[in-house]
Amino acid sequence: MIFFRSLFFKFLIGAVLPLALIGSCKKPFQKTKVEMIYSEILEDGSVKLTAKVSAGNKYVDRTGFCYGKSSQPEFDNYSSSNSNPFNTSLDSDGTFSATASEVYFESFTGYYFRPYVVVNSKVVYGDEVYLDKISKPVAAPP
Repeated sequence: MIFFRSLFFKFLIGAVLPLALIGSCKKPFQKTKVEMIYSEILEDGSVKLTAKVSAGNKYVDRTGFCYGKSSQPEFDNYSSSNSNPFNTSLDSDGTFSATASEVYFESFTGYYFRPYVVVNSKVVYGDEVYLDKISKPVAAPP
């Protein structure tokens, strides 16, 4: 009986413990992060935005910017009221940029903008920025 007990503990120490240690050495889950790195109102009244995503080795399905007059605008796949004037594509360094024409915004109105990415059918948002008094250029008199 003592022989079997000793053999059992040797098995635990020699086989099971190393497997448990290997399992605990896995890299921690990397959370997807989105960060707004640039925002500007251009002279022609359009808005230029740039963001960066770090998603580890996860596949990014979609990138973009949502906007609204209220804080925390959200991306809605099916909303016509929040149509996205920002055509974006993801660069190899994780950045995506877009410029939206002034025709999408009311003159002298402030808007909130925030970047988003869709990863595994989940929307991940970055911090918002507020751009105040977006205005269309005034034409010079003839």
